[in-house]
Amino acid sequence: MTAGHGIVIESVSRAYSMGGGQVIALDAVDMNVAPGESIAIVGPSGSGKSTLLHLVAGLDRPTSGRIEVFGRRLWEMSERELTRMRATSLGYVFQDPHLLPGLTALENVIASRLPWRGRRDLAAEARELLAAVGLEGRTEHAPHRLSGGERQRVALARALLGHPPLLIADEPTGNLDAVTTDDLLRLLGELRRRLGLTVLLATHDAAVAASADRTVRLAGGRVVA
Repeated sequence: MTAGHGIVIESVSRAYSMGGGQVIALDAVDMNVAPGESIAIVGPSGSGKSTLLHLVAGLDRPTSGRIEVFGRRLWEMSERELTRMRATSLGYVFQDPHLLPGLTALENVIASRLPWRGRRDLAAEARELLAAVGLEGRTEHAPHRLSGGERQRVALARALLGHPPLLIADEPTGNLDAVTTDDLLRLLGELRRRLGLTVLLATHDAAVAASADRTVRLAGGRVVA
C-alpha cells in the first residue's frame, strides 16, 4: 500500500453466492486515486461499478484484496469504525436522493451526521451548504415541494456536511434531464475546487464522465483499456 494515494485498491475481487453457483462482480481490480483527483467509473450495467463504490465506502467487504482510503486500512477496521468513517470522512450521493419525506431540506441535511455532531453545530453549516448549492430559499421546503434537480442538490449538500475529503457518487444524474445535469456538474466542479474534494463517481453518461480528470472503464468486473 502507498500512503501517498488518497485511495489504493489492490487486487480486489468480490464474489456472491447465487443459485448454487458464484457470481463474480469484481475480479482482481487495481486502482489508485490521488488526493484531489476526480475519477469517473464507466461501463455497462452489471460491470461492477456500484460494487466497487460500495467497497470503497466500507458498505461491503471484498472477497479478496485490500482497500486503503486516505490512510485507513479498511480490511483492519471493525463495522463500527467503518460506520464512523462514513459519517465523518466521506459523502455518498445516490441516483435517488433518498430524502426523508417528513423532514425539510435543512433537516434532511442535518440528519446525515447525527449523532456524530450536535444539531446546533450542524445547522449553521447545513444552511451554508444549502446556500452554496443554490437552495437558500428552500431550506424549509419538504422534498415533495422540490424539483428533481433541487432534491439532488439537497443530497449533495447532505453528502458534503462536515467537509469530508471524499465524495462518492453512484449515477448522481441518472434521474435528471440534460439541462439539470449540466447545472449539477457545474456546481459539483465549483464545490470540488473550493473544498479540495477527491471524487469517485459511477456513470453511464458520457458528459458526466468527461467532467472527471480521468475515466476508468469496467467490463465483466475487470478494468479494461
